[in-house]
Amino acid sequence: MIYGSLGAVIILMLWFYLTGAAILLGGALNAEIENAAAEASIPGAKQKGEKSPFGQTEGTKVM
Repeated sequence: MIYGSLGAVIILMLWFYLTGAAILLGGALNAEIENAAAEASIPGAKQKGEKSPFGQTEGTKVM
């Protein structure tokens, strides 16, 4: 009875760990792709450290 409860908590913590790792890995991968796009001079790519206004995408930028 106790082992089932402990097992559930361990599995839940493992799920949180793997989900967090996946989010961090996805963010790092996204940053590398964005940097590579900027170095390749792809139109609309942000330069390293450049931020786009919140809620605006390439098609809705105000010039």
